[in-house]
Amino acid sequence: RRPEKAATLVIGETEVVLPLAGLVDLDSERKRLTSEAEQAQAEIARTAELLSNDGFTSRAPAQVVERERAKLAAARDRLAKLNERIAAL
Repeated sequence: RRPEKAATLVIGETEVVLPLAGLVDLDSERKRLTSEAEQAQAEIARTAELLSNDGFTSRAPAQVVERERAKLAAARDRLAKLNERIAAL
């Protein structure tokens, strides 16, 4: 079970939870997580746009397209985790 007031670092698919009650400014932590969520949203938008480009998907090697699809899935997962942590603060 996660502590209610905790900092969360999302690194790739790994999530690190640090109890912060009384140790960290929760407003600052919320801002940090929101900034990371915005970066993840931007990455999702860029990657989704690239993958929606028929020129890219038809001309790029299959492994490059798959790498971009994996990148998109990872960014979506990261965003979901970040949003969970923002909601928990």
